Amino acid sequence: MGNCCSQTNSSLHPETYKDHGENMKHNFNGSMESSTHCRRGSETSSHISHETHFSDPYKSMQAFRFSSGRQASYKKFVFLIVGTGESGKTTIMKQMRYLHGKPLSDDEKAFYAVHVRSNIFVAMCQLCNLIDVSELAKYEFEAYEEFIEVYEELRSQVKQKSITGISDNYESSDAEKIEFVNKVTHPEVPRRVNANAVFFMQRWEILNMLWKSDAVQHAWTYDRSKMNVSDSHFSFLNRMEEIAQPEYEITTQDFLLARIITTSPRKECYCMEKEKCQFEFIDVGGQRAHRRTWEKYLHRGNASEVDAILFVAALSDYDQSLSETKSEKDNRMIESLALFKSILEYEGFVDKRIPIMLFLNKKDIFRKKIITSPIYCQSDFKDYRGKDFDDGVNYFMSKFRHEASTIGHKRDIYVQTTTATDTEYMRVVMDSVQKMVLDHNMRVNLGWSISLDES
Repeated sequence: MGNCCSQTNSSLHPETYKDHGENMKHNFNGSMESSTHCRRGSETSSHISHETHFSDPYKSMQAFRFSSGRQASYKKFVFLIVGTGESGKTTIMKQMRYLHGKPLSDDEKAFYAVHVRSNIFVAMCQLCNLIDVSELAKYEFEAYEEFIEVYEELRSQVKQKSITGISDNYESSDAEKIEFVNKVTHPEVPRRVNANAVFFMQRWEILNMLWKSDAVQHAWTYDRSKMNVSDSHFSFLNRMEEIAQPEYEITTQDFLLARIITTSPRKECYCMEKEKCQFEFIDVGGQRAHRRTWEKYLHRGNASEVDAILFVAALSDYDQSLSETKSEKDNRMIESLALFKSILEYEGFVDKRIPIMLFLNKKDIFRKKIITSPIYCQSDFKDYRGKDFDDGVNYFMSKFRHEASTIGHKRDIYVQTTTATDTEYMRVVMDSVQKMVLDHNMRVNLGWSISLDES
C-alpha cells in the first residue's frame, strides 16, 4: 500500500486549540494526539483498511460484512452516537466516511445535490415566515409580481404546519420538462425533497433576490432561531447561482453541511490493521419519534455490545426550540440536558463502566450567535452572567455536569468542544477518542493487550 501518514495537534492551526477555554476539562487520555490514519489518494495508510457502505437515511440499516476473512478475528469496538435532532451526529458519521471510507460516487453526489437544493427551499420558506410583504421595498426587486407569487407560495408552505414541497409542480407530459425533472431529481430521494429541489431550480433567481433583501437579511441575523432555520445553510444561501447550475457538483463541505433527517440507524465501519481492531460507529435518529430505535442498543441485554457513547449536543441550540414540537417552550438545549441525564440513568449502563464522551458541537456557530442572541435573554438561562465565548461554553458544560451529579453519576465524562464540519480538527478528535477507548479496554480486560506505538 502507499506511504504511512501521521498527524499530531502541533501541525494544526493554533487557533484550533485556543478557543476551547484553558480551564475546561476535556480529558481525552491526557492528550490530543492522533494515531496513524488513512489519507486519500496515494497517501493511504498501511495501518488502516476500511469497509464502508452508502446507506441513505430512507433505507433500513444493512449488516456490515467484511470482505476479508482475516478481519473476522479483529477486536470489535462499537461507538453509539446519540443526541437530539440536528446536533451534528450525522455530520460526525460523514466525517468518518470522508476520512476512512470510499469517495462519493457520482450517484451519491447527485443524491446530495438534490438535498442541498431542497435545504435552500426549506430555509427560504422559514425565513419568509419571519417577515411581512410590507417590509420588502418594491424597488429591491425586478419582476415584482413574480416575486410576490413566489413569496406567498413559500409562506403558504409554513402555514400548512409542515414544509412538504410543491408536490405537483414537477409532473408534466412535456418531454422537455420531463428531461429537466430527471436531471434535478433522484429516484432514492423522497417525493417532497425532489419537489423542493425542482422549485428551487425553477425559481432560484427570485429566491436569490429575496435572500439578498434587507428584510430577509435582518430576519437571518436576529430572528432565524424563531423558525429553527439551520445555521449551516448560510453557505448554500450565499451560493444559489452556483448551486443552480446544471453541472453543479457538491463539495466536501456541502456533503458535510447538507441536512438529511436520520430516521433509522446508520452504520460506518473500518479497521486498523496494525492494532487488529474494527471500529463500528452507529448513528441513531435524534428526534423524539425516532428514539425508540435506541432501545435496541441501550437495553441491559444489549448494552454489553457498546464500548463507548458519544453524546452530541449543539452549543448553538440554546435559543432554539424543537423542530418536532414547534413549541417555543421546548428549548433544544433543555431537551439535550434531559436526554443526557436519561442516557446516564439507562439500566443497561448503570453497572457498566462505559466511557461517555460529551461533544459540545457547533462551537463556530455558537461563537458568532452569542453576539446577536445573548444567552441571558433566553428564558431558560436567565441566570447566565458570563461575558464571552469561554464563559458560555463553561456555563453549558456545568449544566451537563449538574445533570450527572443529580443522579450520583461518578464515572468520568470526557468533554470536548467541537466543530463537526472541520475535517482536520475532527480527524484529531476522533483518533483520540478511539485511542482512549482502546486504553480503557486494556485496563478493563487485562487479558488482552494492544500496542499503539507508531513504529
